Amino acid sequence: MSDLVKCALAHEVNNLLTVILAHTDSLTTEYAASLPARDHLQAIMSAAHRIANSVYCHECALHEALRKRDDHPREVASAAAD
Repeated sequence: MSDLVKCALAHEVNNLLTVILAHTDSLTTEYAASLPARDHLQAIMSAAHRIANSVYCHECALHEALRKRDDHPREVASAAAD
């Protein structure tokens, strides 16, 4: 699988996970600790975090860092000099 396809897939999965995590976090804060629904929501959040860790793309992180460097070469050069 090419790096571009890996990055695109990781990006799409992480977009979906962001929605899942945001909604479950919101619902979790609305429920009291004693409610059974809270345990289910926390299980969903735990699974979503495990998936996010599984699909993390190191190549994407490297590409993003290089893109930022290319977008702001003076800032990166200045930061490197500090």
